[in-house]
Amino acid sequence: MRKIAVFGVVFVAVALAVCLVSCSSPSAVIYFSVNGEIVHSQVVTETSGLDDFTPSLTNGTFLGWFTDEACTIPFSFHNYILAGTFEDITVYALVSHDNTGSNPPEIWDDSCEHDLQHLAAKSSTCSERGNLECWYCSLCEQYFTDETCETYISPFLDRLGHETTFVPAKAATCTEDGTHEHWHCSRCGLDFEDEDCTVELTNAVFSNSGHVLVYHPEEPSTCTSSGHLEYWTCSVCKDSFSSRDAFEAVPLESLQKELLPHSYSVSEISQTPSATKSGNALLVCSCGETALLTLPALSAADYAIFSVPSTCTEHGSDTYTLLGAYSVQIVQEKALSPHSRGEVTDYRAPSCTESGSTGFVLCSQCGTVLSPSKPIPANGHDWAKTIVPSTCTSQGYVLSVCSACGETKRKLLPLADHSFTLIPEVASTCVQAGVDRHYSCSSCSGLFSLDKNPCTEQDLALPLSSHSLDSTGTCTVCGYRELPHALFEPNSSGGVTFMGFEDGYTYPYEELVIPSSYNDLPVTEISETAFSECVKNVTSLVLPDSLSSLPEGVLSVFLDHKKITSLTLPFVGTSKDKGCALIKLFDKDGRNNASLPESLTSVTVTACTSLCDNAFASAIYLTDIRLNEGCTEIGLKAFSSCVALENLYLPSSLQTIADDAFSRSFSQATAPTIHFAGSESQWQSIAENCDIPEASLSYKE
Repeated sequence: MRKIAVFGVVFVAVALAVCLVSCSSPSAVIYFSVNGEIVHSQVVTETSGLDDFTPSLTNGTFLGWFTDEACTIPFSFHNYILAGTFEDITVYALVSHDNTGSNPPEIWDDSCEHDLQHLAAKSSTCSERGNLECWYCSLCEQYFTDETCETYISPFLDRLGHETTFVPAKAATCTEDGTHEHWHCSRCGLDFEDEDCTVELTNAVFSNSGHVLVYHPEEPSTCTSSGHLEYWTCSVCKDSFSSRDAFEAVPLESLQKELLPHSYSVSEISQTPSATKSGNALLVCSCGETALLTLPALSAADYAIFSVPSTCTEHGSDTYTLLGAYSVQIVQEKALSPHSRGEVTDYRAPSCTESGSTGFVLCSQCGTVLSPSKPIPANGHDWAKTIVPSTCTSQGYVLSVCSACGETKRKLLPLADHSFTLIPEVASTCVQAGVDRHYSCSSCSGLFSLDKNPCTEQDLALPLSSHSLDSTGTCTVCGYRELPHALFEPNSSGGVTFMGFEDGYTYPYEELVIPSSYNDLPVTEISETAFSECVKNVTSLVLPDSLSSLPEGVLSVFLDHKKITSLTLPFVGTSKDKGCALIKLFDKDGRNNASLPESLTSVTVTACTSLCDNAFASAIYLTDIRLNEGCTEIGLKAFSSCVALENLYLPSSLQTIADDAFSRSFSQATAPTIHFAGSESQWQSIAENCDIPEASLSYKE
C-alpha cells in the first residue's frame, strides 16, 4: 500500500471563490490534497451544501479522504455538513497501489463488523453524480465491490453536465405562444436564464394573446356593388373569419355576394301626358343609371286606371298603368296617414357568452318596422378565483367561478415538496426490531429511504439482535433462558420436536421454559419421554404457544418428584381442538384431577379458544388459574370442586360459560375470587345462570 502521485491542475483561485459566497452566510474552504499537492478546493456555506470530490488518478485507486496526513482519521462529508462549524480544513487522499482497491490500507481496522447498505448503480445526470453498484459500511464509512468486503472501491461517477442550445426570444401572436430568451438542455429538458445553467427558468414559454375580433354585419348586394355575408376580423393579425369562434381564417372574396340586375323605376315625369298630349318620364335605377321613356297621352285605351287610398306606410294614389311591352305607372300620390307605434318585440338581454338583441318596434296598424333590432355584444365572464394550495400528498387547484352565470373552471396545481426530516437509526434488541436510518415528512408523516423514495415500516425494520446471556444462561433483556444440552428433531409438521436433554445431564434451574423455535423452525411437538430424571429440580414449567399437540402422560415425571408448583401451557388437552382433563397430561389412565401433584398450585393457559368439559374438575390443590385473552367458551364442570381455588382470572373475550362450570366450588368457608377482565354488564350477559356469589366477583374498572 502506498500513495500514488496524481496529475491535475492545482486550484489556486480559492480567494476568488470565497468572494463569490454571500457575506450573510458563514462559509469555509475545504482543500483537497493528493500526495502533498492541493488539487482542488471547495467553498461551502449553510445553504450551498457540499459535493463529494473524487480526484482523477493516472495510476492507482482513490480510497477516501482523511483529516490527517498519515490517513488514520477518515473524513466524512456528511458529518462535516451536520456539524455546521464551517472552519477551513485540508483533507488528504489515500490511494492504493492498484486499480481495484483489493488490498485494504494498513491504517484501517480489519476487525470492523461491517454494517452494510447496498447502493444500486445509478447513472449520472446533468447536475447529479451517479455511482457504480457497491456496498457501503456505515461503521468504517468505506465502499466495497461486494458483500465480502474484500475489495474497496470509489464508486462515484462524474456529472454529465448540461448540453445547451440557445433559444432566442420570440413574441407571441394571436395563435402561437411566445418564448423568452433562454438556454435549453437537450439532456435533462430544463431551461436556464444563462449559458452556465446557474438559474433555472420555469416560464420560458408564455401564452399567445388570442384574436381580438371586430364584428361586420351582413350587407346586401346592389346592381353596382357586391354585398357580403356577416364576418369578423382580428384587429391584431387582420385575418377574416366566417364565425365568432375564429376557428379558421377565410379570404374576404369568399364572403362576397353577386351583383343584382338594374331595377328601374319612374324617377320623374318631366312632362305629364294629358288626354291629348304625350309626355315623358325619367326612369332611374337605384344605382343611378337613367333612361327616358315616352309616355302616350292618357286615354282609356292606353292605360289601366287603379285608385288606392293612403295608409300610414304607403301613399294613396290614382295610378295610370301604361299598357304595352314596358309598363310604366303614372301615379298621382295622396298624403300618408300617420303610423301607430307598437310595443318593443323580441328584446333579448346579453349573457356572458351570447349576444343579446335590442328588439324591434312595429306599426300596430300596418306592421311596418319602425325601429329595427340591433345586436347587443356578450358581456363576457366575470371570473372570481379561489386558490386551494397543494400539499405533498394532494394536488391543489385554482377554481374560477363566473359571478354572473356560475360557470366554473378548475386548474390543478403541482404537488408541493415533502418536508424531509432525517430520522436516526434505532438499534435492534433481541425482542424488538430496530429501525434503519430514514427520512420522515413532517407534513404527511410519510416514510422515505435515504435516497428519498417512499418506503414502509417493514422496509426500514432491522433484524433482531442476539440474546445477551448472563452466567445462568438467561437473557438480561428479555428473560429468555438458553437450554444447554437440549435435543430437538425435525417432525412431519414442518417444525421440530423437543426430545429432552442429553443422557446424564440434569437441568440445574428451578424454572424450565421450552422455547417456541429452534434454528428458525417452530417447536410444534414435545416427545412423550422429553421430561425424565433430568428435570427433577424444576418447580416451574412453561410450554410455548407454538405447540400443536401434547401427548398424554407427557408430564408424568412431575407426579413422582412432587416439586412442580407452577405450570404454563397453551391449552388443556392433547391439542387446541381436542381437550381433556388436566390429569391426562400427567397420567394417561388418570380419571380424577384430585390425583394431580399436591405441589402444583398455579396453572396458566395461554392460547386456548375453548376450555373443555372437566378441564380442572376436582383439582383440589390448585389455588390460582389464569385463562388467556381469546378464550371464548368454558365447558361443563370446568372448575367443579376446585375447593382450594383462591383466584380465577377470566378474559374479557369470554362469551359462554356452562351453567354448572363452578358447581361445588363455592361451598367452602373461603370462596375464590373471580377476576373478570370485562365489565359487570358483560359478565351478567354471559353468566346469569351461574350460581356465583356477587362478593366473589371482581370486574375491570
